[in-house]
Order: sequence, then C-alpha cells, then structure tokens
Amino acid sequence: MQYPFYVCREDEFGFRGSFPDFPSAEARGDSFAELLRNATRAVVLMYDRSEQLIPAPTCSASELHSLDLDDGEGIWMFVDINLARITSKAADVQFDLLESLLQRWIGRQENVI
Repeated sequence: MQYPFYVCREDEFGFRGSFPDFPSAEARGDSFAELLRNATRAVVLMYDRSEQLIPAPTCSASELHSLDLDDGEGIWMFVDINLARITSKAADVQFDLLESLLQRWIGRQENVI
C-alpha cells in the first residue's frame, strides 16, 4: 500500500521522514535510499506480530498539508509498504450495508436483549 511520507533534510548530508499514519515510525538516513529502507523497516517492525490494527493511508492532500509535521521545509511523497509481509494478528474490515438491513438487524438485537 502507498502511505504518505514527509521528508526533510536533517543536515547537510542526511534526511529524516515521518508517516502521519504511523506517528512513532520516524526514520533517518544518510542517503535518500537509506531513509526509505529505514522507514519501511520501522513500520514493518512496529506491526509485525502485533495486535494493532494497521491504519488505512491518509490520501487527502488538504489533510496532509494541515498536519503539524508539514513545516513547509520538506516534501510529501508516497512510500510503498508491503503489508503482505506483516503477520498481524488483527484485521480491519470495512464494508457498506443498506441502512434498512442495518435497522432490521438492530431491531432483532433489541428483541434479544
């Protein structure tokens, strides 16, 4: 999946980056390639064998630009993180349901209680 990643120059020779969807997965690197490797590794290590739900990527440009980590000094890019390698114990499921079916199910549950 493609996750937004905010990249800044840390000093004359290094880079740092942050994911808004993974706040504790900050990464640094002497080169851009090293930064991307370290960022991907940080996310994988954070969620591998974890019971945490893996968040969906933030995709709204206006939402990304309104975040505190966007200080105007860096650039936004998208990093592909292979979530298939992560052996998470939790799963996040999202689906749409007709409101009439939902109301019917809620009515049945109220009769059970």
